[in-house]
Amino acid sequence: MANELIFVPGEGAYEAEGSTIGYTGMWIGYYTTPLNGAVRILNINQTGSVNFAMLMIYASAVDPSNNQAVKAKIRGLDYDNYGYLPDNNPFSGKDYTSAYVNKEWSSTVAGSWIDIECTSIVNEIMGRGGWSSGNAMAFIAEDNGTATDKDRYVWCDDAYLIIRKSAVPDFTPDPTTISAPSLPDTEDWGIKISKPGSSVLDCPENDLFFTTRRKTVKVLTEDIYTSTGEEGDWITISHNLGYVPFVSVFGLEIGSSNWKKLPLVTYFTDRMTYYLDDTNLYLHSAQAGEKFYYRIFVDRLTT
Repeated sequence: MANELIFVPGEGAYEAEGSTIGYTGMWIGYYTTPLNGAVRILNINQTGSVNFAMLMIYASAVDPSNNQAVKAKIRGLDYDNYGYLPDNNPFSGKDYTSAYVNKEWSSTVAGSWIDIECTSIVNEIMGRGGWSSGNAMAFIAEDNGTATDKDRYVWCDDAYLIIRKSAVPDFTPDPTTISAPSLPDTEDWGIKISKPGSSVLDCPENDLFFTTRRKTVKVLTEDIYTSTGEEGDWITISHNLGYVPFVSVFGLEIGSSNWKKLPLVTYFTDRMTYYLDDTNLYLHSAQAGEKFYYRIFVDRLTT
C-alpha cells in the first residue's frame, strides 16, 4: 500500500541525575532531581526516507505541579542499529542527530498518549549508510528547563513509532478552463409537461399540463367591492374577454369576520353568489354592506 502506516513497538529506559539507568519505562522532567528518558524502537522494516513519523509515548503517571510545564528536548541517537538501552547507556558519550524537537507538557493527564512529530529525526537516522530494514533506532528526551522547585514529571511505560511511507494522495482536480455554453434560441428551450400519451415535442397546447413558454393562468384583475344595493341586486363587473374565464369569488357577510368562497349560480337566490358569462362577472348581494373579493384570470395568455 502506498500510504501504509507502520506501528512499531518500543522499550524505554531512564536516568536520574547521578543515578544508575532504569529500564521499566522512561521519566521526563523533574522528580527530586532532573530526569532524562530514552526509548528504543525495535525492528523498523523501512529504508529510505519517510513522509511522516510520530513517536507516541504513554503517560501512565503525571505531576505537572501548579500547571507548570514539563520541558524536554527530543533527539535521535545517531547510530545504524541501536542496541539494548541499559547496556548501551544512551545518556553518556553518545552521538545524537542534528534534528531535534522541543516539547512541553503542561496539561497532560495520566492515562493519555503524548505525540511527538519526529519525521526529520527518523529520516536523518535512516539516511545513514549503515541503516537497513529491520534495524532499531532510539530517541532521547533530555530535560530542557523544567522548573525544579517542585516535582514536575511525566512517567511513560509504553511507546511506539508511527511511520507513513509516502505522502497522502492529493485527489484535488486540476483547474480546467471551460468555455461558456452556447444557449439555443428562445423558442427552442424551456420546460414542458404533457399529459400521458402525448409527446412534449409536438403535442398541442391543450395537451400540456405545464409549460414555461406559455402561462396557463394569469390574473387579469382583482378587487374588493362593497355592496350598496338592496337585497337581490346584481353588481356587474365587465371583463369583455369574449369567453367565460376562470374566476374566484369570496364573500364577507355583515357581522362576520370570515371570508367564504361563493358558489357559481345561474338562478336567483337570496344569498351572496356570483354568475359569469363571456362579457361580465355578476355579483349578487343579499344586503347592502356585504363585501366581495374577486379575481378574474386570463386563460393561456401568450407571452
